[in-house]
Amino acid sequence: MASSSSSSSSLESIWNQLPARNHAFRKISDDVYHDIVVLRHHDRRYTVELGENGTLEMESRIENTDDHPFTFQFCYQNYLAASYIGNIRIRGLVRLEYLDYQMNMKRFTGRDYKMPIRSEVDRVYVDVPAGGNNKVINVGDYGKGRTYTIERSGTSLPDIVVWNPWIEKAKRIGDMGDEEYRKMVCVGPAAVVDPVTLNPGEAWTGKQSISIEEETGSVC
Repeated sequence: MASSSSSSSSLESIWNQLPARNHAFRKISDDVYHDIVVLRHHDRRYTVELGENGTLEMESRIENTDDHPFTFQFCYQNYLAASYIGNIRIRGLVRLEYLDYQMNMKRFTGRDYKMPIRSEVDRVYVDVPAGGNNKVINVGDYGKGRTYTIERSGTSLPDIVVWNPWIEKAKRIGDMGDEEYRKMVCVGPAAVVDPVTLNPGEAWTGKQSISIEEETGSVC
């Protein structure tokens, strides 16, 4: 295993800033350090664009350059800042099935139109439609009058992960303070329930965008 200094150096060497066109910022990586070590026969390109309007766009492209099939899972782990976890409401997941990792991956159906978080949450919402009311997931923080909007492109990210470790698990996470669970929630598009399989020469692309709307009143 490489030291942290060599890891940082490797990461810096594979990020390249590209012309931003109408965007405020655009960077691309032809790989990431973990992939260099583990996925030697698979190319990954990760592009991040920050638009002038503040929208953050991310695209991951994975290509199988080997002569054997390759299976993987993928998740955008969006750690969103919260004024207080009790102020968070998640919209866009009602009446959808999810796997609850706290309940041995049993399958349930979401009932709350504005999903609150009152305890540990570790769920994967399954086959979330990419159109209609489920095209975007809204994470409202009425403590700050802020709404995060997460939007997927296409059907390559059919699942939505929702996670907060809550009190006891936060204490066991080395890079998280004991009280930091109060100030965050993880919500991200994913392809985890049905892993993606790429045959030789095939490629997969997963895209998401995140925008923030600030309001003076309640967003929930």
